[in-house]
Formats: sequence, structure tokens, C-alpha cells
Amino acid sequence: MKLRKMVVLTILLNEPLFAVEQDTVTYAAQVPLAISVDTIGTTSQVTPGEIISMQWMVHSNNAFRYKFSGVAKDETGKEVPYPMLYKQEIDANGKHIPDSYEVMDTLFGVTVSDYGSVQQCDNWGKGMAAVGSAADLVKEPADLLSPSGSMGRIMTGDADNQAKIGLYAKGIADMSDQSGLYNAVVMLTVIPDEQ
Repeated sequence: MKLRKMVVLTILLNEPLFAVEQDTVTYAAQVPLAISVDTIGTTSQVTPGEIISMQWMVHSNNAFRYKFSGVAKDETGKEVPYPMLYKQEIDANGKHIPDSYEVMDTLFGVTVSDYGSVQQCDNWGKGMAAVGSAADLVKEPADLLSPSGSMGRIMTGDADNQAKIGLYAKGIADMSDQSGLYNAVVMLTVIPDEQ
């Protein structure tokens, strides 16, 4: 007879023999910022006291700010760093008088419409009423007196990635202002403010 010995082995494992290992991978995709501006409407000649309007459509896939700029001449022909309605004076022979200009008090207002959201408000200078000063119109976007500074960031709408900026101007003339065509040049610059 054969004797068999049985050996029992006991293994005590504090941890599983086969550990589950997990690895997480994060994928990221950078969508480039796109921004453009189109002029969509302007008012032609008006009489003093009437509102001149101009509108731009901003196309963007993120937030933006904006800035107005322009120059004019004062009564002596010296350049001022903001837009005003003005014209060079003309003598009885139809010739321009050097260093002599007629300048109207010019007030501005700004509205933003058709947007997704705005940080603070959607008008400056009482919008279409145009009571804002020309000097404040051209202040930097960080300045709370400027249109962009008072409104904050503007986010376009999700459906169309658009927002509309309207600029309104009013020239105030009196009987001492020489008749004729007064002009002002205003430029809009749109600044991406990606969020």
C-alpha cells in the first residue's frame, strides 16, 4: 500500500492577483476664433437736430468689445481726437477760408441688439436719443464712460453668431452756423474678448 501525503497550500493575498488598470485620455479640440463686421445701414443727409444712424452687424463665435474713433477740426482748423460734424467756412467768392471752420455740437448714442447676451447693458448715450458726448464715444473699451466700457462684453446669439451695433448722431446748429454740408467720419473697431 502506498501512502500518499496531501499537502495543502494556503496563500493569503491582501491584494488581488490581477489588478484592474485604468487609463484616462482627455481629448481637446481648439476651435479658432472667427470675427468679422459688415455695414448694414446708414442714413443719408439730415437736417440739424435730426438723428443720423449707422448700423453694423458683427459676426463672431465668441464675445467681443468694440471701440469708436474719429477726428474732426475745431473752429481754427486744429485737429481734435473725436468725431464732430464740421465744414470749412467759405467766403463770398466760394473759396475756402484758411483755418476757419464751422463746428456743430455733436452728440452720440449707441445700441446693441440681436445679441446672445451682454455683460451689463445694451445702450449708451440713451441709444437712439443720442445724448452722449463725442469725447466719451472714443474712450477706450476699459473706460466705463465709453460705450463698450458701460456695456461690457457682448456675446453673439447661438443661432446666427451675430450682434448688431447701432450708432446714432445728432448735430445741434444755430442761426450763426454757416449753411452747407457738414460731415463727420467715425470708425468702428471690433475687438475679440474670448471667454
